[in-house]
Amino acid sequence: MSTSCQNAHFPFPPAAADLRAADSGRTVGVHVGDLVAVTLLGRDAPGGRWTELTVQGDALLALPNAANTATVGTQLGEYCAARAGSSTITSGGWHAKVNVAG
Repeated sequence: MSTSCQNAHFPFPPAAADLRAADSGRTVGVHVGDLVAVTLLGRDAPGGRWTELTVQGDALLALPNAANTATVGTQLGEYCAARAGSSTITSGGWHAKVNVAG
């Protein structure tokens, strides 16, 4: 399946869901082809540093993000909602579930 967001590149267009530190534990819904952004600033992290973002599930496809190394302790992620289903994004104790509708 080919979706328009799979060809997105930095700088990315506005995301359908923009997740921040305060969104930990949240579940969001998007559609196939939407972008999902994660911005975890070091100042909001326990100990001042977030661990690397990981994704469980196959609904989201991680996109290369040239800005990810901008600030020590910060984690930035851009994801394409590639197929219907769900994925969970985590960084240490932070997590958010993304449900993707076809």
